[in-house]
Amino acid sequence: KTDLHQSDESGRLRLHAGARATASGAIARRVPGIGDVNYDAFGVVGSTGLRWNHRSGFGAFVSLDQGFRVPNLQETTVLGDTGSKFEVPNAELLPEYSNAAEVGLSYRGSSVHTTVSGHATWLDGLIDEQDATWEGQSEVDGKPVVMRVNANGGVYWGASLESLWHHGAWSSSLRASYTFGEVDRGDEVVAGRRVPPPMGAFTLAYAISDELWVDTRVHGAGSQTRLHPSDQQDLRICETVQFSGELDENCAGSPAWVAADIRAGWSMSESMELIVKLQNLGDTQYRVHGSGTDQPGRSIWATVRYRMPK
Repeated sequence: KTDLHQSDESGRLRLHAGARATASGAIARRVPGIGDVNYDAFGVVGSTGLRWNHRSGFGAFVSLDQGFRVPNLQETTVLGDTGSKFEVPNAELLPEYSNAAEVGLSYRGSSVHTTVSGHATWLDGLIDEQDATWEGQSEVDGKPVVMRVNANGGVYWGASLESLWHHGAWSSSLRASYTFGEVDRGDEVVAGRRVPPPMGAFTLAYAISDELWVDTRVHGAGSQTRLHPSDQQDLRICETVQFSGELDENCAGSPAWVAADIRAGWSMSESMELIVKLQNLGDTQYRVHGSGTDQPGRSIWATVRYRMPK
């Protein structure tokens, strides 16, 4: 890894570059349906980035990163019911390779710190799922049979914003993100698997004193209607009613939601703090996309934090 930087009266320019070599392998004996699984892989990947910081507080950055992921033993050997599907093993899986790029702008002032960035990742040999059969059946106990395979590729891209502000006893934060993904299967292009919807959160805090503080947070997500075929068979996303164990055949994805919380904290000592949280004030029924569990409704929580004295 190499790290070079240069400074002058206007600011600082920093360049970094590096490479990594990785070897990985696995052995599994007597896997049902395919016998022994024995594979290994070796890959060399690189990364580089350039960052410029101006003395005014403005900055810019760009980075390029490569990676590769070797299939794990579950992906190559699992056979049976894994929740919402029946998986069959594939000993022919190959590693997937990625090329990622990120570019962004930032500003760091006396009371404001803001970063906005965009990113994209291109995947070659993306490990995906396709319909399969087991003992001539496309379903086992009502669950679809699938196998992990290497797709032609895929692309994921998105943007994010983070802004922090403080003035006297007041402070706030704003975070937002958007992600889009799709998979090229050769004969068709489908949505990426479990791609999160647009998400955001805004927090406003006030320090009443050195020992007391209070804040309020509004957070939420947009709807996610672009579903990978496996998402449509995933109980965490398309269950008719929570814990019913039944798939919604007309599943439209995850609906949008907004929730609000209020917290208050009291530093009882240098090592102990009490935090009381009023959660989900509007009693909104929602779940984070792909989580499979509804979040708590209107509720109150109390937490005591203790830190060992130095």
